[in-house]
Amino acid sequence: MQQKLWGTTESEIIDKVAIILLKSETVAKLVVKQLIQEDFLILNKTKCRDGYQYELTETEKGRRFGIATATPLISREKATKLLDELIERVKVINANNELTYFVESIKVFGSYLSDKDTLGDLDIGVKLSRRYENDKFIQQNQQRINLAKIMGRHFSNYCEELGWPHREVMLMLKGRQRSLSLHDEEIDEVLKITETKLVYQYRGSITDPIN
Repeated sequence: MQQKLWGTTESEIIDKVAIILLKSETVAKLVVKQLIQEDFLILNKTKCRDGYQYELTETEKGRRFGIATATPLISREKATKLLDELIERVKVINANNELTYFVESIKVFGSYLSDKDTLGDLDIGVKLSRRYENDKFIQQNQQRINLAKIMGRHFSNYCEELGWPHREVMLMLKGRQRSLSLHDEEIDEVLKITETKLVYQYRGSITDPIN
């Protein structure tokens, strides 16, 4: 999954980078500027109801660089185990009517489709869909947000809060697995230009993975 930092201003983004780097804001600003110029990062600005939201995210080039430098190689056997465990989590999610979204499909791509014995990570394309529509969706979305707040989660802005039910499901899928790289099919352009293999498809009831 691409790594992202959210904020309502560019300064807030820089502050977060400074904390991560344990450096001054001046140094953080220079680092971010250089990484954007080198196409490792991209800074997006989105209009929201209560203002703007800034999103600093790694590009495909940046993500690949991060994997090459920070993520240890895994065996194909380990990757297959990660995939099996992911599909089991998908089934649990799709059986939980309290969640606002369900997993419509799971696709594998990248090095897992090659004949390599060792992989950098397991690349997965995920398509989430709304479990409910119209007023029911709004109601269920708000219930998940309220529950998150009760459990102690804080949101930096309205956009982050509104998107929580979607992110909640993605985090459940991730399962804190470092070698599992999730890509949202709705926003990740790489899935439109690369070979993929469908391994799970929701058919209106809890289904088994496609062989």
